[in-house]
Amino acid sequence: MGESWISRISLQSGQETFPFWDQTHGPVYLLQRVFLRCAMDNLLPSLITLLLCLENVPGSSVVVQWPPRVRAPSGGNVTLPCELRPADHRFEVIYTYWSVGGGRREEHIIFPDSRDSEYWGRVSLVDGKSGLDLSLRIQRLRPNDSNIYHCLASTYAQGNHISLWGNGTTLIVSAPDPPKELVALYILLLLKTFVLLVFGVWYRITKSRAEQIL
Repeated sequence: MGESWISRISLQSGQETFPFWDQTHGPVYLLQRVFLRCAMDNLLPSLITLLLCLENVPGSSVVVQWPPRVRAPSGGNVTLPCELRPADHRFEVIYTYWSVGGGRREEHIIFPDSRDSEYWGRVSLVDGKSGLDLSLRIQRLRPNDSNIYHCLASTYAQGNHISLWGNGTTLIVSAPDPPKELVALYILLLLKTFVLLVFGVWYRITKSRAEQIL
């Protein structure tokens, strides 16, 4: 069997060649050589970006929040969708948390809620338990509820603790919609105004013609 493509790629430093993989050096040696070469070529920012993206590649468990922006009227209810998409392994237990503002910080947790929180009694999970659906429901919305909300899944897989954050959902709380009865009243007033204007124009034209005949 011929050598694999990764074993044929090498890093060169001066006159010395460092193979990506051989029978002597393991993965730690490989990472050392990669970082050294990237530092020499000023590629460390690109490498760091690549490593940060590895958590979202196929085969990794991720927390997905979609859509990124949700709008709801003040006084109403809203659901912030969030889903845990696991990899091939199974989670032993899943704990769901939601934070508001301040980025991904546990000190801004609003779910589970506490009595001293302004969200007390207004937040709950849609399915009522911590499963793969981590969506949050907020009731009786207030204008100051407009903020960025992050979903966190704290879980265990194969004995290891894993914390998975969502990418955030921006909630925009708008002014409440006017009651349907009020909308109907506005329409009725507009119709009455239009009828009066038409009648006024017709009366002036009729009166003017009558005066000309006399």
